[in-house]
Amino acid sequence: MGFLYAISIISLGFALLNLFKFGRETNIINAIIIVVTSLMSFVALESLVLEFFTIKSSLWLLSLIHLVFSSYILYKRKIVPVKEWECKLIGWDIAAIVMSLAATFGFSVYYYTLDLSVRFETSDPAIHFFLSKKFAQTSHLALTSTDLFPFQHLSTYPFLDYVNTGLLMKVFYFIDNINVYMVGNLFLFSLTILLIYALLKEFIKYDLFIFISMMVLACTGYNLNSVIWGFSSQMAGIIMILSLLLINKTLKNKIDRGVYLSLVALHVLGVLFAYYYFAPVILASVVIQELVIRKKINIRSLFCLENIVYVGSFVVFAYIYLVHFGSNIENGNISSVKLEGYITRDLYSTFAPLLLFAVFVTLNWIKERKFEFILILLSCLLLFAGIILIAGLQGYASSYYFYKNHFVIGLLLIILYAIGLSKVKEKSKALYISYVICILFFTLQYTWFDKYINQKNALFNPVAPNYVGQVFTINKIKLNQTEVILNGEEKAILNEIKNNKALYLNGADYLPVLGGSLQLLWFEISTEIWPSYDDRTLYALFDETVKMDIKKWEQDPLKNPYLLVIGGKGREAFSERADISHYKIIFSTKSKSTVLYKYFSN
Repeated sequence: MGFLYAISIISLGFALLNLFKFGRETNIINAIIIVVTSLMSFVALESLVLEFFTIKSSLWLLSLIHLVFSSYILYKRKIVPVKEWECKLIGWDIAAIVMSLAATFGFSVYYYTLDLSVRFETSDPAIHFFLSKKFAQTSHLALTSTDLFPFQHLSTYPFLDYVNTGLLMKVFYFIDNINVYMVGNLFLFSLTILLIYALLKEFIKYDLFIFISMMVLACTGYNLNSVIWGFSSQMAGIIMILSLLLINKTLKNKIDRGVYLSLVALHVLGVLFAYYYFAPVILASVVIQELVIRKKINIRSLFCLENIVYVGSFVVFAYIYLVHFGSNIENGNISSVKLEGYITRDLYSTFAPLLLFAVFVTLNWIKERKFEFILILLSCLLLFAGIILIAGLQGYASSYYFYKNHFVIGLLLIILYAIGLSKVKEKSKALYISYVICILFFTLQYTWFDKYINQKNALFNPVAPNYVGQVFTINKIKLNQTEVILNGEEKAILNEIKNNKALYLNGADYLPVLGGSLQLLWFEISTEIWPSYDDRTLYALFDETVKMDIKKWEQDPLKNPYLLVIGGKGREAFSERADISHYKIIFSTKSKSTVLYKYFSN
């Protein structure tokens, strides 16, 4: 069935490519990116519609829907022979693809190693993985699931990412689900880099320094931070926003009006389904752009066909998603914006180096009365962030949700910064070269140079540099300090326990586990063996001081005799409290850092 689903997705993608008609201006990279993001949003949309009618999103049904849609599109539009496709793939495109893939692979090998170790800074990825796995198992959105213990409060969590990841788990059922999830995260990282490239080449002429440096910024800034923290749903939302910018820049007034409206509406809904926090700003931006295009605000322009389609589709599906399904669940309401969370907090230092040329191009466009969609979107985002900041200072919003805006603003500023730098080059090559030299000198503080001089002789460099662009510094630190939650061997042990759950539960409904909080969470989500000994709850997982009473467990005549010890923290707790002479090793990692024991009394 997975093969049929793959064929149906390819056929629907081919049909969408035909809608673009491949004029002389069409670039194959742009077309493929837009098709991929359109398919991601469409799959999420059809899953929501099926859920509304309490129908499973099974592979065969989704495949049938895709084949029907693709057949209809190709019948109505007629198939354009490949030889007539007037598209172009230039050397820069190939270089960009190679760079994005190389950056993704390099990061993956360095950070996750070749066995794709689970390594994240927060607990968020475990929840994303769990929701993906549950969708793969049940073919239902979490919106109506009743067996999500202990995560029922997350039922209305944005679903675009976990639906697409869950379907990949179904298609690639022969690959470990955790590995599928990890590769999905890396795909989002790589696609964001390609989107930055695709947008840059629509705004500026090719320039080796500008394009490489901007892609490096996209690799190492907020995009990388999202992967380290594990914000996959947020990454999917940002991809939808960037793709919406690309559609606006490359296809507006160049393809059939109905097709364009459908693509924009689909991506606005994509933002809603991927990360609904951004959705109101995106909707406001597309509506404002239509008013700007018409150069006057009145009833007729406000209720133009475009705005009716965008707002109408948004209201209908937002109601189904957040009201119809979410009315009985304490999640997704406006009060949740007050909840704090773990996130990179950098008020403006990351933006400071980008502002000079970003403001320069903005003022030039305003002077020329050239109101690009990226300016409208950035203005709306800044206004929204300002409102959240004021609300936060009054206690009505959290800093966590204020800083969510930075992940989008940072990428938009990179694009504007590159455009401004390109304009400066056109006006003064001397100034451009001087700036390039300054930037190269500025990057020294992010390399080994300053530290090396300080270590050799502190008198030559006594004070650590005051970093500008704090997110890059944070990423550099976290790349080295973030602990591995589960390595390849440990994932294999979890799979062994999951596949032989009856044996290792030994008639009980729990398996005692010692480990760090994130390791416990990933164990329980992977195996779906929930904590019950000593009345441990989900909240105990986030308190490192809450530890199992081993002595009490050993004295329990009804206990499950198996005990799993995971990693350094688990090993430390075990060695401090247990008498090793009463335990037999069932299996373990080569380093003995993670061991499944069986307790026996003399």
